Amino acid sequence: MDTLSLEQARMLTTTQRCRLRRRGIIVPHVPIPGKPKTGSTRSCVVCGKDVYQYPNQIRKYCSWKCRDIFLRSKRVNEADGIARCARCKIWKPIANFIRGSGGRPHSYCKTCSSQWFHERRGTPVEQRRPYKPRGLLTPEERYRNHLANNRRYRQKNGHKVRMWNKLRFHRQRAAGGMPDRFDIGRMICEQDARCTYCGTMLGGKYHIDHKKPVSRGGTNHLKNLQLLCATCNLRKHTMTHEEFLVSKKHMARQRD
Repeated sequence: MDTLSLEQARMLTTTQRCRLRRRGIIVPHVPIPGKPKTGSTRSCVVCGKDVYQYPNQIRKYCSWKCRDIFLRSKRVNEADGIARCARCKIWKPIANFIRGSGGRPHSYCKTCSSQWFHERRGTPVEQRRPYKPRGLLTPEERYRNHLANNRRYRQKNGHKVRMWNKLRFHRQRAAGGMPDRFDIGRMICEQDARCTYCGTMLGGKYHIDHKKPVSRGGTNHLKNLQLLCATCNLRKHTMTHEEFLVSKKHMARQRD
């Protein structure tokens, strides 16, 4: 930490000295000429450096940095890996808090944060479910929750689901039948068993992709099909072949 001498401090204005102190630079007190020094010196509660304070002023810290460290130590104990929730006033492991900017834990723990959101949204008490960390859920419980959420959505939006299923059925029927295994083998030979976009070897794992998606009027004709790796196909989503090349800045591999 930088320290200024008394001569350097006298050349600065009061505003400049305050700004330097906020940056963590130690600036000595400059006494006013002709006025006795009536204050006292005490040690900073964090770093132990000398701090000058006036009779009507109580200073505990030498800089704003030390002040932030002291106030944070009242709520976060990084040595033991625990933090104090501002809502329930209980010290809990830092893993029970959501990490914010700079990796610092939030003021509320995850349980109190869930309760606060329920209160803010006005959720009835009988409909509030207790908080359970996702990492503690078993795969069977996650699958059951996924099915329950889908079931609730279908019951609430039945007309939308029926309309989407009908549109999907008509699009698939208009697209025609999928190619057989001989046509797919011919496509693998034409592409040298490589992905069209990234050029990686497909092996036995590949996705059959539509250059123009079926949802946008594409068909199952061989000219509209290509073999991709799983990564490129999932990134392409519902974009056309040209849109994917422009958005992702991929260069299509030149076919022989």
